[in-house]
Amino acid sequence: VITGDKSGVPRGGRVLESGPQDRVFLNFVDHGGVGIVAFPNGIPLHAADLSKSLEVMQSKSMFSELLFYMEACESGSMFPDLSDDDKIFALTAANSRESSWGEYCMPDNDTVNGKHLNTCLGDTFSIAWMEDSDLGKLGSETIREQVKRVKKRTDKSHVSQFGDSSFEDEPAGGFLLQDTQPGSSAPLPAGHEGNRFSVRDIGLQTAWHGWNSARHEEKSEAWQELQQVVAARAADEALFDAVVRAACGSKAGPRCIPEMKEAQLDMKDVHCHRELAMAVYESCPPRSAHDSGGWNGFNMQFSQTLANLCETRQALAKTQEDLLRIVHSECRIASQAAEAAIARTALPEVVV
Repeated sequence: VITGDKSGVPRGGRVLESGPQDRVFLNFVDHGGVGIVAFPNGIPLHAADLSKSLEVMQSKSMFSELLFYMEACESGSMFPDLSDDDKIFALTAANSRESSWGEYCMPDNDTVNGKHLNTCLGDTFSIAWMEDSDLGKLGSETIREQVKRVKKRTDKSHVSQFGDSSFEDEPAGGFLLQDTQPGSSAPLPAGHEGNRFSVRDIGLQTAWHGWNSARHEEKSEAWQELQQVVAARAADEALFDAVVRAACGSKAGPRCIPEMKEAQLDMKDVHCHRELAMAVYESCPPRSAHDSGGWNGFNMQFSQTLANLCETRQALAKTQEDLLRIVHSECRIASQAAEAAIARTALPEVVV
């Protein structure tokens, strides 16, 4: 889409058709992990592929300046190749080692038109820049000023910036909106401290609040939904534990397993990481109906585990192909277990 290539877009779908004189604003919001971000449908986007797409945009002269806002967990890992003179400035909701946070959440701040939606209505970073934009002063407020205000408002994660800051002093409205009105200089509202959750836990919190607020006749069904979320999280934790155990083997020493699980190594072996991440997507079980593959909002935190394995594979005496086989194998085992669990729940009750 962003490279203007219509060949891979469904008929009638739109692509970016910008030119060398255009200022381009890109905003991405979804789940993420180290080196990957999700889409509602289809394969995740790896940092390596995003870098290639931005390079294509440059080679095709599709912008004079590009402003990129990204809302996702570990989104600070998605721009490893930006330089300080390529006319691309990226701002992320979090650094490369932390979750982003949901806001306007249940039970008190999730109301729309008088109805509680039992969810979080947005993420703190996106809420921050949108509420700042709503003040109506984009014609005079610079990108630098908006970034400063957004960083202050987004206090549960570390908003990070990457790339070319040479145009930070241009009006934000030149990218976000052609607004020449004076607007308001009011400060952004503070976050709702009691109603913010790590994005990793929103699914769990939603299920818990759904059960807690359910009417008596709905309690049993809501409890089952909560237990399914808890079981899915436990299954994903067990899956990546199994990957680590298989990679460490019996000769790597007693510290191998905890180190692979707890380390936060930088993703440098990009090709290895991309291969393992795609293996998870292809072979691991989706945990809910809206998951398009093996990744989900909770388990994308374990993309860091894959990075740890890739960065230490020589010490583990494992090739990339070895790690790939391990991931596929453990994912197949997990998929079989998930299918068996679904079959058990589908069996009719037998009354004796």
